[in-house]
Amino acid sequence: MAATVKVVRRDSLGTSYVVYADVTGDASYPAGGYALTKGQIGITNVTGAHKIGGNPTSGVLLPHWDTTNAKLMFILPTGGAAAPATLTAPVAAAAGLGTLAVAAPGLGTLAATATPASGATAVNSTSAQPAIPVAFTGALAAPVVSGALAAAALTGGQGLEVGDTTDVSTVTFRMMFIGT
Repeated sequence: MAATVKVVRRDSLGTSYVVYADVTGDASYPAGGYALTKGQIGITNVTGAHKIGGNPTSGVLLPHWDTTNAKLMFILPTGGAAAPATLTAPVAAAAGLGTLAVAAPGLGTLAATATPASGATAVNSTSAQPAIPVAFTGALAAPVVSGALAAAALTGGQGLEVGDTTDVSTVTFRMMFIGT
């Protein structure tokens, strides 16, 4: 089978041409990608291609123009795993989040003494109030943080071409082809 190509717009850029086209896959992706013809995109020699949009399903894949073989390949970002047989987004395994503990130790102590001076008389009215020496001893202790959060287990890896015969009929890329 073949990809469906719908040209949206054509422009010239000096001696080159720019073609904007929607490329939709088919029910059985061919190994090596889709060979797009001059009749489909209107350019004899495609020197490059760039994705400029697509439908929501296309967000799972990355298009790649194979300049050696003149084919549009669909690449799946795998995180280093094997390419799955169906279109699914790669899943990053999250390690345990770890533990984080915060402790606030004692805030210090307050010591106060109220000792009447020798020979003092008892105070029985509010008109005469003795000075009572009060001292603060100790210090405020800093909170203690212990433990650590674990990093997510993300595995970088090379994207792999979608498997041969994978159904990509729901994938549409808006591509910009440049060539002569």
